[in-house]
This record gives sequence, C-alpha cells and structure tokens, in this order.
Amino acid sequence: MAIQTNKTLAIGNTLFGGKNGTVTGQRYNFSETEQPVGIWIDGSTIYQKTYTGTTPSSGSGFTQLATLPSGFDKLIDIEMFANNSTYGQFVANYASSDLLVKTQNDKIYVTVGTYFKSKEYWLTIRYTKTQSEQ
Repeated sequence: MAIQTNKTLAIGNTLFGGKNGTVTGQRYNFSETEQPVGIWIDGSTIYQKTYTGTTPSSGSGFTQLATLPSGFDKLIDIEMFANNSTYGQFVANYASSDLLVKTQNDKIYVTVGTYFKSKEYWLTIRYTKTQSEQ
C-alpha cells in the first residue's frame, strides 16, 4: 500500500499521519473533558467528549443521561457501550432495542431494557460547535 503525504489514516484506535513522507502514530485520548480531535468536511473543528456512569435502574421510554456541551451544533458520531457481566459489552443502537441512545435539544437520552438496567456505561460523542462557540 502506498502512503500519501499530508493525509491521516486510522487503523484501530491509532491515527497515522504524515508530512513529506514521515509517518507518526497517535492514540486516541478519551476524556470527560471536551477536546478538539479533528476537522469536519465543512472546515469546522470536531470535538470529542466521553461520559461514564450507570444506566437508569427503571423506567420506560427515554431517560435523560447527560447534557450536551455548550455550543453543540452537529452530532458527527456517537458510541455507547454498556457492560453486562452475563451477556458482555453491547454497543448502543446495534445489538438490539434493549439499549438505545439519542440526542434531542441539548440532552442525551437512553432507553434500556431488562439486560442493561443499572449497568456501567461509557459514551463518547464527536460533534461540531456553533461558530460563536469555536
């Protein structure tokens, strides 16, 4: 495979970028503090923030899990995993309707079924901010 200069390539959780033929590797840095991590297709800065905690213990429908960061504009990516010691770690919105996550207005919501009530979770969002907040 030929390496193009001035490009970034992601393999697993390592980003490789090069300039003038050099290649470097940088691991993702997950943090509960907002941090810039890239550039979106419109030139806006992409930010990343990770939330951790315990899923709701009861309820039906969506329950508020967190508040979106100040100046939130576009959701670029969202990943949520919940840990069930019997059934393993599940990705929200992927395995089944037993664990769903969404954003609405300035909040992050989750709905959990029987297998994911009161379970440890970690959720990472990547997003852009309004021009006035950048």
